[in-house]
Amino acid sequence: HCFDSSDNIIFDQELQLTIDTPIKSNPFYLLNVNCYDNRRAIISACDDMAFDNESSVYEEAKNTLLQPQKRLIAELEWFLDQNISTISTIRNNIDTNSTITTTNLLLNDAINAEIHNFCTKRHSDLFDIGYDLISIDQLYSQLDICEIT
Repeated sequence: HCFDSSDNIIFDQELQLTIDTPIKSNPFYLLNVNCYDNRRAIISACDDMAFDNESSVYEEAKNTLLQPQKRLIAELEWFLDQNISTISTIRNNIDTNSTITTTNLLLNDAINAEIHNFCTKRHSDLFDIGYDLISIDQLYSQLDICEIT
């Protein structure tokens, strides 16, 4: 952005925030497992991923999913109760930094999708950023903690 003589911000191009989408660090995403996978599947996925990559990241992801308290947080930050086809589409959108469609997603899943979408969107100005944040905030305000727990 640039400043004019009256110190007003002038946007001559789209804003690109450099925000990593937090979903890419989610253990379910890293290990390519789902919420229904058991301990054996999680350990196997970790072994497969660690074979070709930096193992400490995958070990940490595995340990998170094997500890109930940490797993709950990872589940809330992932896409629960989605079928394999939907998860496959979501994973592809995450991999390509594409928009995740929120149609037919549960509220918690829609929030996770909107956070991803916010992080990957090219914003036109500060108002665009503000409206997107308000939209995410409105989704959060609809959450019922009793339904989650």
